[in-house]
Amino acid sequence: YTPSLTVMVALSVALLLWSGTGGLGRAWGLSMGTIVAFILLFQRFFDPIRNLGEDWQTVQSALAGIERIVQVLQIPPEAAPEGSGEPLPEDDGVVVRVDDVTFGYLPGRPVLQGVTLHVRPGEHVALVGRTGAGKSSLVHLLGGLYAPWAGEIRVAGVDPRRLADDQRRRVVGVVPQAVQLFSGTVWENLTLGDPTASRKAVERAARMTGVDRFVAALPQGYDTWLSGVGHGQGIRLSEGQRQLLSLARALVWDPAVLLLDEATAAVDSASEVKFQAALQAAIRGDDGRQRAAITVAHRLSTARAADRVVLLEAGRIVEEGPPTVLIQQGGRFAALVELEEAGWDWRESV
Repeated sequence: YTPSLTVMVALSVALLLWSGTGGLGRAWGLSMGTIVAFILLFQRFFDPIRNLGEDWQTVQSALAGIERIVQVLQIPPEAAPEGSGEPLPEDDGVVVRVDDVTFGYLPGRPVLQGVTLHVRPGEHVALVGRTGAGKSSLVHLLGGLYAPWAGEIRVAGVDPRRLADDQRRRVVGVVPQAVQLFSGTVWENLTLGDPTASRKAVERAARMTGVDRFVAALPQGYDTWLSGVGHGQGIRLSEGQRQLLSLARALVWDPAVLLLDEATAAVDSASEVKFQAALQAAIRGDDGRQRAAITVAHRLSTARAADRVVLLEAGRIVEEGPPTVLIQQGGRFAALVELEEAGWDWRESV
């Protein structure tokens, strides 16, 4: 609507100028000031019409969005396999077990093919690969968001799809790159508003991650109101503080596995050091329980800090091992390190 109205206004102004300065204007005795005033008033007349057209476009976009939301809500939920969802004992100590998994989003187009990965408590694994290699898809499977086409996935001895949401938080802790804080107190953000969270668990997670140190400096401590949307009333935390709070939020439920999506990509070096120290404390089990951690690494500096690197290409594992060993071998991971050090975006250029 807006382009059409703009063209109409321009043509109308041109017609007024032509008629006003031509014979019609002389016949009516119109001065140049009268013509200019009429044109300006004519343009003001079209302003409400132009605004109405813009509002109509907004309404059309909203209706299209509602239609898509309704379509998503009408999708029947996929039934989880039968089972209690209770963790099973792992005789060999493996907490993450991915056995010959194949998965894709569209029929006939797999994004993961024959992937096998075992992770033990106290181990930090970095998933590396260019865009579309399947890193995020593997993390989604571990979180129970999708079902594999073939193969088996177990986290803490159970298929993650069998778990209810509250059970899943007690098995898998997720630390995203973009932290979502909610308008509410620090306590509510740490517990996600769950009244069953114990104070002992929250304080333990805050102490392990260092959140307790900056919370102590807030006006009301854990009862301090946070601004979740970045404006309005409430305290605004720095990016580093938000990431530490996100890690503490995941640890409140004492999960067996931590899934991280390059959580320190947007923080400064000092904040990254604090976050990595808190993460290592959680993996080591300074609170008495070792955990496995799997990180989607968008920067190879993050991957080099892990115990093991898993390099994915076209949905397959092509290299796996300690980062120092892989670099010494001079294989594909070593080539990616050289590209990154030379300033190339290896995620897209390789």
